[in-house]
Amino acid sequence: MVRLIILILLWHLGPKDRRKGRHKRGPQKIHGTRRGTGAEGPPAPRARASRRLAEAYAKPASDPDDPFAEDDPFAEDEPAPLSREEEQQQRYEEGLMREMERMERSTVHQAVMEAGGLQTRDDLREEYSEISNTYKRRDGVPGDEMADYFANYHPELGIEDERDLIDFLVGMRR
Repeated sequence: MVRLIILILLWHLGPKDRRKGRHKRGPQKIHGTRRGTGAEGPPAPRARASRRLAEAYAKPASDPDDPFAEDDPFAEDEPAPLSREEEQQQRYEEGLMREMERMERSTVHQAVMEAGGLQTRDDLREEYSEISNTYKRRDGVPGDEMADYFANYHPELGIEDERDLIDFLVGMRR
């Protein structure tokens, strides 16, 4: 909560005009120089105030000198920054996961369409209403038979019964 307040204050006290994407006081303040001299000038008063404010609130919440400090057991520590190789590995793994999910969706789509679609049941009308109309046909295969097909020939999908199949198809829509 304290971090949120600090960020809001820093945002309001900051020298940059965020609505227009440019600095309020012109290009000399962006580069830290005075016009025509090439020398760096002192920081703007607002920047000094915001820096002091940030330094004041940068103390940890469990300061031993503060008798009213509270330890938040649910506070999330910021994860350590990843190295370049770790970031690259993480992106590679995320790409593999997306590709595997795409292949699973493709397998289910092809199997349902080759079978002629799914025949809906009246007792599961509400569940079937969430599935795309692409998969529903009056003369299609009943959902329980299609689920048995996936359980026997594609167990890696985890579709064991009709409700699992419906959940998978609803998840494809999102």
